[in-house]
Amino acid sequence: MRQMTNDSTYWRAFDENKVTHSVAHYLMAIDHLRKEQGYARVTDVAGLMNISRGAASLALSHLKEKGLVEEDPNRFLLLSEEGDSLARNIEHNYVLLTCFFENILGV
Repeated sequence: MRQMTNDSTYWRAFDENKVTHSVAHYLMAIDHLRKEQGYARVTDVAGLMNISRGAASLALSHLKEKGLVEEDPNRFLLLSEEGDSLARNIEHNYVLLTCFFENILGV
């Protein structure tokens, strides 16, 4: 097992990770809504995630600042190129892990 010599370096790298559990949920919600209904609004994301519109709006503004989410002139949410790439990677990992747990571990 690799020994970490400086814990602060490890945590700094962790803090710089753009994809937290929460970010993954928002990216996947936008992706899902756009596939299902052709568009995603803040209200739709809030409804899908069962959270308040205010909470969704605040979180999505942070994702816009990070360059993961964009808004078109009609205020519909879009994933940026980076956001879309992250959503695809998250979805791929989810499918891979689900197959592993179900088919290999039998869980």
